[in-house]
Amino acid sequence: MIALTGLLERLTFTTDLNARVALLRRYLQTQPDPERGYALAVLTGALRVPSLRSGFLRTLMSERCDSTLFQWSHEFVGDLTETVALMWPQARGNAPPPSVSEIVHTPRAELPGLVAGWLDACGPGARLALLKLLSGGSRSLVSKPTIRAALAAFGDVPVGAVEEVWHVLTPPYIALFAWLEGHGPRPALGGFQPFMLADEGDAGEWLAEPLWQGDRIQVANGRIFSRHAEDVSAVYPQWCIGGVVLDGVVTAEPPCLRLFDLLFEGTEDLRGLAFAVRRARLEAWFRRAQPPGMALSELVPVADAGVMLKHPDSPYVAGRTHRFWVKRPHPPRMVAAVLLYAEAGLYTVGLRRDGVLVPVGQATSSYASALDEWVRDHTVARFGPVREVEKTLVVSVTFDTVRPAPRRKAGVVLEGAHIVDVLARTEADDLDALTPRA
Repeated sequence: MIALTGLLERLTFTTDLNARVALLRRYLQTQPDPERGYALAVLTGALRVPSLRSGFLRTLMSERCDSTLFQWSHEFVGDLTETVALMWPQARGNAPPPSVSEIVHTPRAELPGLVAGWLDACGPGARLALLKLLSGGSRSLVSKPTIRAALAAFGDVPVGAVEEVWHVLTPPYIALFAWLEGHGPRPALGGFQPFMLADEGDAGEWLAEPLWQGDRIQVANGRIFSRHAEDVSAVYPQWCIGGVVLDGVVTAEPPCLRLFDLLFEGTEDLRGLAFAVRRARLEAWFRRAQPPGMALSELVPVADAGVMLKHPDSPYVAGRTHRFWVKRPHPPRMVAAVLLYAEAGLYTVGLRRDGVLVPVGQATSSYASALDEWVRDHTVARFGPVREVEKTLVVSVTFDTVRPAPRRKAGVVLEGAHIVDVLARTEADDLDALTPRA
């Protein structure tokens, strides 16, 4: 638990991806099984520990400090677990903090009787780490792709090799670590295959498809995986079909899965075949299966923009360094928007609709340092890691496309949004209505 506490503290204050990978790799190198495996499972959400309700924590604190002082402290700090960790009275004793394995295997019914003793055995940092584990807050500190990158660095193997086996393993991943450390066989492959991605460049002899905008997913023998190898079967249960591994993108409202590649048919691996051959196999499978809610991505004439170019002889190769697929996107469009919220390098921007500012999506930024400084000086409210700011800063935002989003107040979302400039001389009241300019 002490080692995990140090890891979580460093991850909290480290934003550089390579540094985060190095921290995780060091933790994996120094911690034994099954502790490191259970820690990864908790961080990725693959394993849920017995959870604490906020009311239970408030009751514990009411027994140990003045309730008014605790309320004021909570309002000042803003986060309940941080407040409890800082205000918990330090107890004297020799009991060690609980291990991650102990926390994971504790039955839910026994948890209330153990938490106070665990907190007594911890210092402030370990208390916060423990409370984050028990409340689920630790899962927001590190992404699954970052953890898989750390595992690849730990075992000196490609990230794709880790992704291929990750989804067939269960915590505490003993077989995975045995393979990565060189004293065990590679675990059996699952249905997921690392995605082939497109580069940008000039065309030669190509087949062309529309450059679809939407969520890239993979149908892999009864399970659905996202672009970042996360299991999203619960989001798209209608497409959890077996016997094939399909590559496609979810488009439009209502959702339609546009298929553009067939990686496995039964147990036959088609990735080494030419794209033209895989395309023919995909069309034949589609005619036989007639899967509901799916459509083939049609072939279109080669154009200068808005198409995905694929070499007819190309195999299916993970990543984007192969130059077999080339995308020719539409030129980015631009709109002037108001900064509404900010969190960890993402900035929610809004446009005016019926006289009211409404959020239209989250954007990255080339001016993160300057924006973060402005956000600190103009925050009006905090919601955990999210800061609401004064609605006065107008920014220039480029975006790839506008996606319909009927459930959102704005009705649309800007895809691929990026803040490219701060329009210091523009007032928020001068914004156009919600019609992004081309």
